[in-house]
Amino acid sequence: METVLLIDDDDQIIDFLTPLLQEEGFRVLSCADGEAGLNLLKTTTPDLIVVDAMMPRIDGYQFLWHLNASPQTADIPTMMLTSRANASDVSYGKSLGADVYLTKPFQGKEVIACLNYLRVVSQEARKTV
Repeated sequence: METVLLIDDDDQIIDFLTPLLQEEGFRVLSCADGEAGLNLLKTTTPDLIVVDAMMPRIDGYQFLWHLNASPQTADIPTMMLTSRANASDVSYGKSLGADVYLTKPFQGKEVIACLNYLRVVSQEARKTV
């Protein structure tokens, strides 16, 4: 069972996505900001990460920077899920290591499709190592 770390300060997003991801066979860990997410990464290594851009303390962009600065976490596939939809935000998120950038509002099937894509890419990358 693959583990997804879900980081979003909006409880409604967490409450919507958690059972959806569990139904798809994922184990879900969640927290409300990037600081808590980085702390969680000290004790566990998820297979995939979904992170919001705008959060208190450490936002999603800062989280991605920290994630990719560490060799232990730099290869974890990451999806940014945010309401920031302009081209410069997308470009900035991807430059910091977001593999997928999905804007809110979204449908559950879009999130599942993106995570399945990341799952396949991650498995293919492991095969070539």
